[in-house]
Amino acid sequence: VDSAILISLGATTHAFDQNQRAVYLTLTSLPPNGTHPYSVSTPANANIAPPGYYMFFVLRPKSASSSGTNRIPSIAKFLKLG
Repeated sequence: VDSAILISLGATTHAFDQNQRAVYLTLTSLPPNGTHPYSVSTPANANIAPPGYYMFFVLRPKSASSSGTNRIPSIAKFLKLG
């Protein structure tokens, strides 16, 4: 794992969603403890990521993909920022 990202959910009633966003998060590697090897910092304020539902992904580095050009995402976890 080399990065983490939040992606806001799209609006289903509009062709153009001006609130759609992707926010990269600060990912810190922790000493191995068997369960949680990383710490993720949330966005600094609501201007960066307004309250609402987001998909959370961790990404493997480009070097892990067969093409060497794309990051590999995890399965999304849905969360709500308040």
